Amino acid sequence: MGENLRLIRFYLALLALFTVGRWGLSLGGADYDATHQIFSIVILTNISAAYYAFVVRGFAGGGLKRAVLIGALLGAISQVVVFGSTAISYVAGMDTFFNYPRALNVEQAIPFGEAMAARAITFVANVVTNAIAALLGYGIAAAVGPKAGE
Repeated sequence: MGENLRLIRFYLALLALFTVGRWGLSLGGADYDATHQIFSIVILTNISAAYYAFVVRGFAGGGLKRAVLIGALLGAISQVVVFGSTAISYVAGMDTFFNYPRALNVEQAIPFGEAMAARAITFVANVVTNAIAALLGYGIAAAVGPKAGE
């Protein structure tokens, strides 16, 4: 696990940047519908799961299991950030991109408990989605050619 965490350090820096950016847009009063995609943690994580799996297959000497594990790990870490940011938004009484109704896949604002239940469901869904993105990245690496050094 330590080697995987060392490998994803750059992703962790990007996640921190995107989280700060998303909070900045929220607290700066940006329109959600016009700007939510700018610092999308979900998109960042899906793309990262694919390219990290590509790197694992092509350069880091890992197999399919490691690639999928890293994809799932990226998904879990990002969802902890989203889950925590949603909770902070509710507890602090702030309207942010993390508790905006469309971000929670609802039409109207919902109470804290419902929001956290929705986030728990998307937590699982995003871990699975990122594992699938890792499978795709691993497959792309296999299609491109042999592992580095072969």
